[in-house]
Order: sequence, then C-alpha cells, then structure tokens
Amino acid sequence: MKLCGFNLCFPGFNRADGAIQLPDDDDPENFLQGITPVGNTSPDFLSFIAKNPEYNSPFLDALRHNDFKRLDDPCSPSCYMDYTGAGLYPESLAKSFADQLTKNVYGNPHSENPSSQLSSRANENAKQAVLSFIDANPNVYDVIWTSNATGALKILAEGYPYQAGQSLVMSVDSHNSVNGMRAFADRAGAKVEYLELPDDLRGHRISSNSLTERLLDLKGSSAAPGLFVATAQSNITGLKAPIHELIPLASSLGYTTLLDAAALLPTSRLSLEKLHGSLDAVAFSIYKMVGLPTGLGALVIKKDLLEGLHKPWFCGGTVQLVQAPGMAVTMEQGPARFEDGTIDFLSTLIIPQAFATLDKALNNSLGARVAALTYWTVDQMTKIKHEVGTSPFILVRSPNILLTKAEMAKLHGGLIAFEVMDKTGEYVSCDVIEYAASMKGISLRAGCMCNPGGGASIMKTKEVVADFQSGETKKDIQANYVEWTDIHPTMQLLKYT
Repeated sequence: MKLCGFNLCFPGFNRADGAIQLPDDDDPENFLQGITPVGNTSPDFLSFIAKNPEYNSPFLDALRHNDFKRLDDPCSPSCYMDYTGAGLYPESLAKSFADQLTKNVYGNPHSENPSSQLSSRANENAKQAVLSFIDANPNVYDVIWTSNATGALKILAEGYPYQAGQSLVMSVDSHNSVNGMRAFADRAGAKVEYLELPDDLRGHRISSNSLTERLLDLKGSSAAPGLFVATAQSNITGLKAPIHELIPLASSLGYTTLLDAAALLPTSRLSLEKLHGSLDAVAFSIYKMVGLPTGLGALVIKKDLLEGLHKPWFCGGTVQLVQAPGMAVTMEQGPARFEDGTIDFLSTLIIPQAFATLDKALNNSLGARVAALTYWTVDQMTKIKHEVGTSPFILVRSPNILLTKAEMAKLHGGLIAFEVMDKTGEYVSCDVIEYAASMKGISLRAGCMCNPGGGASIMKTKEVVADFQSGETKKDIQANYVEWTDIHPTMQLLKYT
C-alpha cells in the first residue's frame, strides 16, 4: 500500500460563496473566512485530529476539494493508493496546461524562429524552476532533461569514467534502475558493492562508524574510489536514507555521489545547498511528484562532473558538426550533449506552475500530514483480526511497528509494505489482494516494485534470492522452491520484478 501526497482522501470544505479559492501566497489564513467542514465530523475523525493536530492544513483541504474532485465521482469512486507508482495531477494544472497549448504556438527549440524561441524560453524557465525547487546553485549545477528517473540514472551509469580499482557502491534497497547501473560498471571493470540493510529495519540506520569502515575498505588507497549511489527513499520499504550523513561522508572519502530521489521528492524537501556541495548529481521523475507530464525526468548534475562524462554515440540535438561521409564530429557542450533528439518541449511548459503548487503544499504541512496518516494507518492495520480467534489479518513488513510517531515521521515516508494472512495463518497471494481491492475501487500496488533487494529484506527471503541465477524465470524458481512457495505464496511477487 502506498500512502503519499496531497491527493489522499483528505477532509473537504465548502464555502458559502462556492468553490474555495487557493491563496496567491503561502498564508492559508487568507481564505479561512466562511469555510466550514462537511462530512468529516465523526467521533473517529475528531479523535484522530485531536491526537494528530499536525494533520490540519486548510491549504491542503482546499487543494483536495478543488483539484481532486474526480476521486469523489459517485459513478466511479476511487481510493487511489499507488502514489509511489505515479502521482495524481491537480485539475487546475491540467487545465492550465491545455490553456497554454491552445493559446500559443510552440515549435521545435532546435530552430531560431519565433515559435522555437518561445519553446526555448519555456525550457529555460522550467530548468530554473527545477534548480530552485531543490535549492541547487545554477552556477554549480545543470539540468539534463530525460524521459524519467531511469533515463537520468542511465546517463551517469553509461558515461561515468571508471578507472582501474574503482567501485560502484549502492544500497541493497535500491530500485532496479539503480541496480541496472552495475551492467555498465561491470563492463568497465569496476567492482559492484552493496550496503546491506539492518535486519530489523529500525530507522534504516547504518551507523557512521560502520559505514566509514565499509567505504574505507572498498576505497583502498584510491583517491577517487568510484561512484556512490544513495536511494533517498525506498520505493518498497519506505525507509529514508540518512542522506545528510551518507552523502557528505562518501564525498569526503573521494566518491562521486549520486542520489535517486524519485520516491522522496513527492512529499519531502531536498536542499542541495544544505548538503554543502557534497552531492554531485540527483535523478527524479516529474510525474511521480505532480502527476504530469509523464514523459519528463531530470538529472541535476554538477557542471564539472558533466564535462567529464563519456558520451558513446551522437544523434540529432547533441552535435554541432558532423562529417558525412567521414568520421569527424563535434559534440554540443553542457546538457545538450545528453539530451538526445528533440526534448519533450511541450511538457516543460507546465513545470514552473507544477513545482510552485508542490512547493506550497510542502510549505503547508504536506510532510507532516503524510507522516500522521502513515502512523495512524499502521496502528489501525495491526489491530485488524480475523473474526474467528485472534489471528492477525495483516502483517506489516515496513515500517517497523516499534517506531515511535516521531521516529516514523523522521525516518520513513508515506508507504506501507504489508502482507495479508488467512485465519489459519497462511499468507494470501498478493494477486488475490490486489484483485479484491480493485473490486472495491481501491488502487494498490502488488509485487516487489522493481526493488528485489528491499523486497527480500522485508520478506526475510534473502537466502532464496542468493541462489538466483541469470536466465532463471518465475517458473524455474517455483520449481526449485516448491516447499518454500507452498509456505509463502507471495513468492509470486517475482513476476513483477
């Protein structure tokens, strides 16, 4: 289950004069007059608010009421809980996007005509909005547009200039788009190393001392030991990495540092300025943050690192000069060298407004609301029992149910990984749960979310994964572990990897 974002079923509000208007500034007091709560005055809800006052946010209530009414359609009510898969776009954002498309003429930015210049200006405005949102100095960092976070990670994976004895170091709790970077590292002769999660997942705390020892061991005598990739927030365990410890530490040891922020940015702040220059690059997808556009991601990268990346081929948009016939070629400089072909220039139109909306949500307690809702939901899920006996119905795998409310808010994102058990204590296939939820209009995500290492950690199946061989299929694994899969039918998660 994914609990994420301002798009959840938050309490709606009505005004005597019609629709709620969002304020032009960050002060929600501007529109409190005349607002009355409707439909959410039940004793349970009032008790929840009393215990979680940080959940209150008139701005988010208004945003939910105005921009996500489609979730309340009586003909097709939806309970959307797959925000780490994709965010939901605000209706006002979609309307603004359509308005820009119908009122202006935008052309290919690789030309110099008026419509092309209009697109180029929109592109630059969008890049400035990206840098501003993550507090990145434009004199230090550049923005490369990609199709998604995966494309951003691939640029660094493919272009990183590995040298003899260097390593690619990452967490075992990484998305397959990070895991896949090892193919380029292995091809270049670099070692691939994983940092294990603590067994109890309590706070995802790899101590600074143990991490220093591990990274120093991998570093050896090299002044530039290689590439360190941190997952800011896991897309299956929901754990937040202590990036303000990990990134500066790895950087101080000479590692080039890369952050996969795809799951973090929809509900959390990231300030590159507060990392004091220790982060070399960060990758993310726009649609996970604000719902649209779905074909745009970004790699924010230091200018000096960008200059040293290898580009193994060229295409339209990445070159200044090409000899044909012949072999002479002069590549473009800066981000254009890696923006293959024509960028998705129409999608850049909406980026400034999209990020401004998310920025306001974050300024108005989005993170606190998600944390409160996550903690409450975990507590409620653990109390559900079967009618017969006292057998639990749900086994919460992550977050650790022993975390305090404050710990969960600090160390965990708005995501709950769980399994369902029948009254005999046997696990119910995730396929069954996903189907049953779908019949009730609930959108969950089932499987290991393209994160086999994190999935194996929380399901305690690392010994099974350790025996995997390249080329094996789901059927092969089931044949090899018949007894185990009988006990744990959620082995069907494999088909989603």
